Amino acid sequence: MIRPALESNWKSFVGERRVGRPGKPDFIISLYEDSAAKNSGLQSGGKCEYVNGDARITWGDTGWRNFIRPDGQGFQKVAFGPGKSFDDPPTDTAAAEKIQAGR
Repeated sequence: MIRPALESNWKSFVGERRVGRPGKPDFIISLYEDSAAKNSGLQSGGKCEYVNGDARITWGDTGWRNFIRPDGQGFQKVAFGPGKSFDDPPTDTAAAEKIQAGR
């Protein structure tokens, strides 16, 4: 659940981001005001929550988890593979370029 005091910060995460990884196809992560998340590379969706300045996403039945976090002038995607928690070392990281703000 999004706490009202954090709502304005949460809204900066709402929208679409292009995630690019060397040697792999780009994909789009979409975050919605109702805390739903979609990934153009996955069949299942996910749920997102705002925690300590990061958008934390848990992807349906895949077991993957992501942070989207501010990184300088942009955002970064930090991924954790199945069986890993948000406290483990990340499986990979990539830039997450905002391409469309929430509607």
